Amino acid sequence: MLAVLSIAGDTFSVAVRGRALGIINSGEIVGNGIGLLAAGALAAAFAWRSVFWLLGAAGFGLVYLLLRLPDPPRGAGATTSPGGESATC
Repeated sequence: MLAVLSIAGDTFSVAVRGRALGIINSGEIVGNGIGLLAAGALAAAFAWRSVFWLLGAAGFGLVYLLLRLPDPPRGAGATTSPGGESATC
């Protein structure tokens, strides 16, 4: 969770960061619910061990995709501090 906050802080400006974090957190909750429903449906259709194999394969695919993403530049989203002063040192 802390990595998500750091990346969101570097990606989004101060003006839209709260809305972006709200969307990110909502996506986590909705994604967990969909994952539980999908795992339940797969476990009912197949053996429960096959669901773990499918989850592992999907995890490796996600890792491959995430490793190809570029990192945002550090501090790009922070243009001003909450007090209105410049955030650069």
